[in-house]
Amino acid sequence: MQLVAFRSGNALLFSRMAPREFVNTFLSSAKADPEGLRKLYGEDALASDYSLHRLILEATPAKVGLLTPRSEAVSGAMLLVVKGIMIPRGGETGIFRIRAGNFQGFQFGDPLSRPKSLDLEIFSDDRGLVFLFVQREKGPVPPITQAEVNRIIGTIRKAADQH
Repeated sequence: MQLVAFRSGNALLFSRMAPREFVNTFLSSAKADPEGLRKLYGEDALASDYSLHRLILEATPAKVGLLTPRSEAVSGAMLLVVKGIMIPRGGETGIFRIRAGNFQGFQFGDPLSRPKSLDLEIFSDDRGLVFLFVQREKGPVPPITQAEVNRIIGTIRKAADQH
């Protein structure tokens, strides 16, 4: 984990995630049966951190209704509960898919609304990266812009493993 604090009062926190860290955390905290989840959500649901994030983030209340078959309604409702818990602060202003080279993931927060923080979670096959942009909500400090966020995303490259 690395914190970069700027004189302006803004900051950037960067960290990396172990392979399948989100999937493993999800399985251990839910005390869920992986096979049962694969049957419920499909084989790809637990294939990677990105696929599990995408499954959860694509869940909407519109997919759970009175005429929805019981198993679909239960699985959809469960995803909505998890979604409510996992969305980081700033996500209420927008959730966006992002791609950078071999990485793909999500941006939680719209810089135009000047949230206190923007959270980027991006994943490759064997690792994940988290960028947390923290900014002052008010005052003379210029807000972090989407162009600045894009500039950082555009520089992400996978380094060769060194043993």
